[in-house]
Amino acid sequence: MKIYTILFFLVLNFFGYSQTLKIDYERTINAKRVLFSTNETFKMILSKSKSIFYGVSDDSTKYEHKKFIESIKKIGVVRLIQFDDANFGYSFNELLYKDYSQDTLFFNDLILNKMVYVGERIDKMNWVLKSDTKKMILGKECVAAKTTFRGRSYTALFTTNLDGFTTGPWKFDGLPGVILSVKSDDGYVSFQATKLSLENKDTEVINPYKKTNKIISWEAFKKQFKNTLVNALKRMKSLSEDGESGSIEFNGDRIEDIEFRKIKY
Repeated sequence: MKIYTILFFLVLNFFGYSQTLKIDYERTINAKRVLFSTNETFKMILSKSKSIFYGVSDDSTKYEHKKFIESIKKIGVVRLIQFDDANFGYSFNELLYKDYSQDTLFFNDLILNKMVYVGERIDKMNWVLKSDTKKMILGKECVAAKTTFRGRSYTALFTTNLDGFTTGPWKFDGLPGVILSVKSDDGYVSFQATKLSLENKDTEVINPYKKTNKIISWEAFKKQFKNTLVNALKRMKSLSEDGESGSIEFNGDRIEDIEFRKIKY
């Protein structure tokens, strides 16, 4: 009878056992507007099929050319970063949440200086494994894989040596392991794991967008982005003299292609 009791106890412990995966990543963006190139630290926490990925670097440190920053001004949850009269942009705290049980992700983004919230499925990217390419990262053997996603080609390195976890930084996902490094082939953006820990306990991952009512789709985001610039161009035209011309050109300084280039009058 004691044997059955012990076995039953072990089975209960096995099914009640869960872990939390925590990884720090360095994200580097080599912006086309060189002053806006960044090197930023992100943290990822995955527990009970939910994960959160968020930036922790300060505006005064994440910009590679931070010595040229003249001012940082808060406008609600957005910050205006002023380098000079011709070079300024907006910064915010990036936050991406995934719920694998619901196959959904939510993230925040900007349309000019307005914060918007976007929801979409966890995109299972179509990866091509390159098993002949291997590398050690943080003591874990990693294998290479390649994919394309919204305008860019990427090479990732992932490990299967993390107790069955499958995840990745930002929107990267869909490989049979944990992505510890991913770089765009054009050198625009990269994510590199710098620290990881596997804890034998649950960490509650709360959906930060649960009470957010105005969540739009990716397609709606692209449309709203374009319409905002079109309306800005119309205002420019209404203030211009007869015969004057103008244009708004988007230089693609984003990780994801929003399928917009240039409008003019």
